[in-house]
Amino acid sequence: MKTYKIFFALCVLVLISCETSDDESRPDDDGKNVNSDYVVLQDNDGILTTQFLNADAETITLNSKQTSLVPKAVPQLHYSSGAVFLQYHKNDTCSGTITKHDFETDQSTEIVVFEDLNDCNLTATAIVQTDEAIYISYVLTNTNPNSYGIRVIDMSAADFSFVDISIDKKPIDLAIANERLFILTFDEQITDENGVVVMELADNSLIHEKALGYDARRIFRNAQDNVIVGYDELHGNLNSETLAISYTQYEDETAPKFAFSSSRNFDSQGVLYYPSDPGTNSTYPLVASSYNFESNLVILYVYDELLSEEQRNFEYKIKTTSAVNFDNENRLVLVGYEKIEGEKKGGLLRIKLNSTNEITAIDNIDLDGVPFEIFVQQ
Repeated sequence: MKTYKIFFALCVLVLISCETSDDESRPDDDGKNVNSDYVVLQDNDGILTTQFLNADAETITLNSKQTSLVPKAVPQLHYSSGAVFLQYHKNDTCSGTITKHDFETDQSTEIVVFEDLNDCNLTATAIVQTDEAIYISYVLTNTNPNSYGIRVIDMSAADFSFVDISIDKKPIDLAIANERLFILTFDEQITDENGVVVMELADNSLIHEKALGYDARRIFRNAQDNVIVGYDELHGNLNSETLAISYTQYEDETAPKFAFSSSRNFDSQGVLYYPSDPGTNSTYPLVASSYNFESNLVILYVYDELLSEEQRNFEYKIKTTSAVNFDNENRLVLVGYEKIEGEKKGGLLRIKLNSTNEITAIDNIDLDGVPFEIFVQQ
């Protein structure tokens, strides 16, 4: 078991580390003052709408720009990568609709899926994409026992042709790394154990299967193009080339808890940003957090210390954190939050990091909905 220490830096953040020093929490520089465009997808009373923002290191304003992305109900599944947002909605016609939107080009594509499978109780479980294809996993209930598959949709084909790849355990999450699809599975029929199945993207061939034990919650690609397997009290680092796996374990009070988030938002140094449960470190259910996989360093950006009671309760009216990302050029943590008010409203708080370990909440902006996902375009 590794030894953990808890540091308090300037009474602003909690550093939970594994054999590390305060210096590892410092950014390399204080960032620049460059123009940034933020795109906030927000939950507006159950409907996902888009708000554009203009910002630099010192100011942030609303942008009235419109998008071709049609407002829809909050999706059952979603995935974001770069400027691309994928969402999946189950339809009333025993099918589903995938919407792919690119915020750089402002182009949307809609694809109806699963009509051919004749299963009104089909459940889609995860979705990811490359430039060439979309991958969506599903569970079929019109067979006995249930059957499972991955639908591979060719985005270069005019008719969005597809193939279905059968697997023998329930797929619960997907990740793409090293030109391979990694499928997190759950053996719901026999052992209740998790595993990972690996598929080559080039020919959709299944090349490897590995047991992962119990209680694996999610998988995602990290900055090194390997796959992280998230558990409650540890994570695995699965080498996407050799398929060897190593583990990092934490104690309850030092767990980074990214396994409970769907965030895949990394900064340029490979640090993951996400909402997490701060435990006894804050009175709020979720706060912005970051985790450095190289130094095993967790940072909690705690409202209780960053803001005065008047700011928290009356000016910003913060209820909880809903989305987190990072503005690399300006070195700002972007924290989307839900407000205390009865109707679903929210805001975006920006926190400045610099090389002297000063952590400052510099501004916020009110939004008509609760931030669901934050995109940074520079």
